[in-house]
Amino acid sequence: MRKCVFIIFLLLILIRVGVAETKFIDVDSADKLTKAVEVINSDKSGVNDYVIRITKDIETYQPLSFTSKATKTILGNGHTLTLCPKSPSAPPSSAPEVDSFIMIWDGTLNLGKANPTENENLLIIRQATGTTGADSSSCIQVIANILDGEKRNATLNMYDGVTISEWETYNSYGAAVRIFAHQFDDDLKATFNMHGGEINNCRILYDDLPESVQIGGGVAVMKNGEFNMLDGIISGCRVSDNGGGVCLTFTGQRSKKYIN
Repeated sequence: MRKCVFIIFLLLILIRVGVAETKFIDVDSADKLTKAVEVINSDKSGVNDYVIRITKDIETYQPLSFTSKATKTILGNGHTLTLCPKSPSAPPSSAPEVDSFIMIWDGTLNLGKANPTENENLLIIRQATGTTGADSSSCIQVIANILDGEKRNATLNMYDGVTISEWETYNSYGAAVRIFAHQFDDDLKATFNMHGGEINNCRILYDDLPESVQIGGGVAVMKNGEFNMLDGIISGCRVSDNGGGVCLTFTGQRSKKYIN
């Protein structure tokens, strides 16, 4: 009798909490990539893990904004993700419309994984040739925040085979990656763990305005941010002010191993 009661109790817990499941989403177009992010964000429980598998080079002008607690992984399989900062229908002289390419507002995003098979980790994330990002944009933003009264921490993990390259912007903190919290709160934490991969040739351009900021051509570590560079390379990133490769500002924390 007691055994039956225990089994029923365990089943009720599993039903209420949910059983973790890894869901694979294959994408070969900008529209499918946008829909994949929507599917992940609709998972409010955060129980499941999601793996986006890129099966074709993709160019998009839609930013990828992740708001779910679920663990997300992007596997490039030898392909390139390219962001065009404005719609193809926009006039050539118009200002860029898109802020940052990838934004992590909650949970963990993995670019690649620890033990890949063949070329599944190989991914290049870049800006469209001949374009410049919007003011204060970054390729990736890792953002801890308080939303609907809930404290949400955000983490980015980057692995061997992933490259963030050729990102240009004006008046910004961190052309490639910006790590920060929206609010000052000791419990909030935004983290970037660089296990491998490469960040190269990213830069913040000088726009000759009195309030212009050019800090962290590669990575900017800001309030409540932490950067752990365990492996990998940062090279050829430039700014006119502070920190071509990595800049620590406000109350950020940094642990670095290699910066070229």
